[in-house]
Amino acid sequence: MKKSTKELLALLKKSETLEEFLDDAEDEMTSSSLASELNRLLSESKKKPADVFRRASIEKSYGYDILSGKRIPKRDKVLAIIFGLE
Repeated sequence: MKKSTKELLALLKKSETLEEFLDDAEDEMTSSSLASELNRLLSESKKKPADVFRRASIEKSYGYDILSGKRIPKRDKVLAIIFGLE
């Protein structure tokens, strides 16, 4: 059975890492990866990744590793990037 947004938020808050959350909520997720979703958001926003990383206070090399799928960030880094996208 699909979880409500409230249930998913509670699961996200208790998860130590994004990977842990994704494992726990696997049935609720679409097939798109975090990297592809962030790349889509960047494309839609027409913002340069380096500018987003600067606003998010994330090292560029780490940010590009996230976008390429080489690194899976913790929840706080994902939120920082989202805020960096404005």
